[in-house]
Amino acid sequence: MNWLKEEVERYYDWLKQNTFVQEDKDTGWGVISMPFSGLFNDNIAIYVKRDGNNIMLSDDGDTITSLKNVGVTFSSTHRKAILDRISRNFGIKVLKNGEITKSVPHEQFPQGKHDILQAIMEFSDLRNISSRSVSSLFKEDVRAYFKDNRINVNPQIMLPGKSGINFTFDYLLSNFDSECLVQTFNVLDKPRLAQFLFGMDEVKENRQKTTEKSLSAITIINDEDNKLKEEFSTALTSRNYGVLLWSERNSQKFKGNFKKFAA
Repeated sequence: MNWLKEEVERYYDWLKQNTFVQEDKDTGWGVISMPFSGLFNDNIAIYVKRDGNNIMLSDDGDTITSLKNVGVTFSSTHRKAILDRISRNFGIKVLKNGEITKSVPHEQFPQGKHDILQAIMEFSDLRNISSRSVSSLFKEDVRAYFKDNRINVNPQIMLPGKSGINFTFDYLLSNFDSECLVQTFNVLDKPRLAQFLFGMDEVKENRQKTTEKSLSAITIINDEDNKLKEEFSTALTSRNYGVLLWSERNSQKFKGNFKKFAA
């Protein structure tokens, strides 16, 4: 598996080379620009300021403002519940002005930056919820599928990685001797793919040692509006991660992947 380690190292190098940092000495605020896509496919920026032993992280209100500009608000009970769920899962706060924030002790900065990045990316996926579109997220559609087919799942599972950073996955399936992580992609692009592969590389070995169970992974991709790129599919299957297309959810081939986890 030396080739896989080389690929992961290439990803680390790419991430470092495409992450840019600037600091305003007058205000004490710095900005970290990362190669992960926001709402309009622009690079996500996180604003950072140190206050004693703590570090404040913020998106400066960009994410929620951008959502409002494309017609996504959080006035309904359902959408407020989505906002609260994302905030709770990643330990962030959404202020009244729409700013996404998180404050952490300086020694927890890597985890804090990772949490707010994941939250921003998940909020950005809400661009597909407008007043004239479906009222539920793709992730919730998948959960309803599991429920209808009596498949035992644990939603929103957080696992520690070998670097000490926790990674969040959509679902965990489990039986007596094996586990399977399930990650859903309403939109799959290169940054989201790289983040998933990085997370799996971080958690797999630790999880298998802890549970003494084999750990696999399945991706469920919404291909009904966007066709899955062959290069993305190859990147997943070459690492033995399952690739399931949502358009095929009623097929026996699709359902067969979850047979051993069904009640």
